[in-house]
Amino acid sequence: MRVVGVTRIQDEADIVEAFVRHHATLLDLHILLDGGSTDATLDILRALRAEGLAVQVYQTQTPVFVESLLNTGLYRLALKEGADWVIFLDTDEFLAVRGADRPAEVLAIAPPGVPCLRLLAYRYMPPITGLVRREARPQMPKIAARRLEPARITIYAGNHGAYVDGAYDAGLSQDRLFLAHVPDRDPLQIARRAILARMRAIASGQAIGDDASQHCAPAVDALKRDPRAWLAQAMAEPDGLVEDPVPYRGGPLVHTPEPDELARLLMILAARTEALARSHGRILDRKRLIKKEMMDDARRVVRLF
Repeated sequence: MRVVGVTRIQDEADIVEAFVRHHATLLDLHILLDGGSTDATLDILRALRAEGLAVQVYQTQTPVFVESLLNTGLYRLALKEGADWVIFLDTDEFLAVRGADRPAEVLAIAPPGVPCLRLLAYRYMPPITGLVRREARPQMPKIAARRLEPARITIYAGNHGAYVDGAYDAGLSQDRLFLAHVPDRDPLQIARRAILARMRAIASGQAIGDDASQHCAPAVDALKRDPRAWLAQAMAEPDGLVEDPVPYRGGPLVHTPEPDELARLLMILAARTEALARSHGRILDRKRLIKKEMMDDARRVVRLF
């Protein structure tokens, strides 16, 4: 059985090395789609590839919210690489396996007619290399999808489910594969993530802006009102944490730069804001072809290495 992980990534230099090294011990191949990183993310991925880790990196540059299109494209890329199962992973999620060494052992016993498995995601407290404490309740689950004819399946935005033969499938419940989610690692990193997620959704038009990334809206509103007060409480730990250790499998980190979140915040915001402004300018220049060109840009994926 061949298990392939797929990930959309952008500007994750603080975590990408640990993320890729951990999953290199669990997956047969990891395909990553970069959205136009301006920090050290791509340099780190090149170094990991040069070490011999089984990673492929593609790139697309679109400032708008087309997650379902990109997720489905990644699924199809994985099928072309011989995947029997495709596991969808965000860069701040670390796959954990209960009662087995690798996910293939769990996926091998999934009922034959089941197209997707549900993976619960729990928010863990950092550090990444010492994941011990998590929230008691899971967050929105993700899925692993079996190899199907590509026309039969569309992956939902956020990787929370799929449409199989036109019907929504949230995946078969199971508890042996789950995700340790580490979204909050520094106050400025949290602020950057929230701002950029809302910016991308709003830039995609009212229908998407009113729905996508709404979980980031309270943080953005608070940052607009009183950023210092918000930053002061951004890393506050919730009550009721439970101990449920997840071993980090990736070994030492050798390519991750020293943290400088203020510099990263300014660099990334400057680059993304410019990209969004240029996209808007192009739309004004060629407004007759707005929707077609936006979707064509999203589909224009180039393998980097």
